[in-house]
Amino acid sequence: MNKAELKKIAEGLIDTFIKAGDETIKLYNDGLKIEIKEDGSPVSNGDLKVNDIISKKISSLTPNIPIISEETVNLNEKNKSKIFWLIDPIDGTKEYIAGKDEYTLNAALILNKKPVASLVGVPNKNRLFYTFGMNESYLIENDVTIKLSCSKKNKNKTNFFDPIVITILSLYLYVLHYHYSHLLTYFLMLENQM
Repeated sequence: MNKAELKKIAEGLIDTFIKAGDETIKLYNDGLKIEIKEDGSPVSNGDLKVNDIISKKISSLTPNIPIISEETVNLNEKNKSKIFWLIDPIDGTKEYIAGKDEYTLNAALILNKKPVASLVGVPNKNRLFYTFGMNESYLIENDVTIKLSCSKKNKNKTNFFDPIVITILSLYLYVLHYHYSHLLTYFLMLENQM
């Protein structure tokens, strides 16, 4: 996939992420339905609805690319696909259930074990981060799109990678069982280091 194709895919998901984020707020306000998964973690109707909304749009944009989602993955089956979507519909379900704004909606396109495009929505902060390649990371906040600079502001600080790449790598590590419990906290920390 070339950069133009990745841009079209990532930008094709923006409205869907905004809709999914609005749905999380609506469902929370209406009263969540919560179940406990086999692993003992909670899942809400918000997680499932967001998974459905995002998965349907991804399937329409990229019908031949499989989707691996936290809510539908079979951990007993090893993924052998070289290209796939990785989705964590709501990272921070416990925070979401508790009414905190520290949860994110996440999807990343993985190609040859490397993230090549992703979106991270922060509904209660009206923020959406997306990327489709090196030096192509953006923030949409209050309907204004800003290109994010990936260069260091302070040369004495650690040189972090593009914050979106770190975010989607965190998603990838999640599926590999190295769960980061507060993806948004890590993201905001990285954003402040730039």
